[in-house]
Amino acid sequence: MYEKYLDIFASSQLFKNVARDNTEVVLGCFKPEKKIYHKNNPILCTGDAYKGIGMVLEGSLIMYKDTFDGDRITIKEFEPGNYFGELLAFSDQKNWPYSICAKTDSIVIFFSPDKIGGPCVNHCSHHSTLIRNMLGILSDSYIETDNRLAYLKIKSASAKISLYILNASKDNENPSKISLDMNRSELAVYLGLTRPTLSRELCSLRDLGAIAFDKNNITIIDLDKLKEKVWS
Repeated sequence: MYEKYLDIFASSQLFKNVARDNTEVVLGCFKPEKKIYHKNNPILCTGDAYKGIGMVLEGSLIMYKDTFDGDRITIKEFEPGNYFGELLAFSDQKNWPYSICAKTDSIVIFFSPDKIGGPCVNHCSHHSTLIRNMLGILSDSYIETDNRLAYLKIKSASAKISLYILNASKDNENPSKISLDMNRSELAVYLGLTRPTLSRELCSLRDLGAIAFDKNNITIIDLDKLKEKVWS
């Protein structure tokens, strides 16, 4: 049933350390619910009852929130192998705090948190592995949310981008050379900006002499100018 998606499962954090040959066995224990959605169809809406941890197998999804003044804020985009709903899995909060729709024709499976966190009726030897992986996913989601809030609290678009570049440089062997792990559309969503604003501000930082860039590769030219943008 899921043979064509084995590569996606193998690369996902939830199935980390689960042998490829055992994936179908594990899925048989968890019995995820498979759903097909057409482009622009709603997958869930704010306030809907929680239905489990979603994993994208095909297509792409958009998570968003509608504001009181009618604006729609894109929170995140999901591609095959990505998850959503993990932060609610073991919470007393059982209503979705956001909406998700299909950006393209998509296939999504939903895992019941009761099956992941509860005892395995088949005494599956891989169950404890998935529980550990789920804890890792929850930890990473919390850290990602906390990191993103730091950017969303900053009002200046230039300061957001400058701080992101500075933080990304800390993880590199060569801190002056950065290869972005997101395309510009994804980075704009992550920072709470529009794509045109992101492109405009990158060009401004280049013209200022703070950075140079080529597609997803950024070179820090003047570290002090970049830092000044963060605190200006």
